[in-house]
Amino acid sequence: VDLRIHVLLRSPRCQDQSDLIIPCTKYTSPANYEKLEKWTESYNVVEKLYDKKLISGIGFDGVYVEDVREFIQKCRIKPQIYRGDVYQALEGYGRRMGVGNHISDGKELQQVLQDHNV
Repeated sequence: VDLRIHVLLRSPRCQDQSDLIIPCTKYTSPANYEKLEKWTESYNVVEKLYDKKLISGIGFDGVYVEDVREFIQKCRIKPQIYRGDVYQALEGYGRRMGVGNHISDGKELQQVLQDHNV
């Protein structure tokens, strides 16, 4: 059996003053920025597992483009996997909530990743 393990880190859930879920980098409060920093630290730990060949891939799940812009500059191993929510993509989740561009919008994510040679 050839078993390969891939690890996806779920995006932190940051909120604004009215408790709407927003990108952690938008309307940055110390609490939201701390969540994004902790998420980045977690990713850095997973990078060490990847270096030791204990896992086969690293990725993220349910993130905002704004957060990826900040995050991707701080990671050593670029994400190879993205898991998105089809329902959110079809419904235009970020636009419906009025809080920026959810990563499932696709084109903007593609541009961010190309800008960073991912």
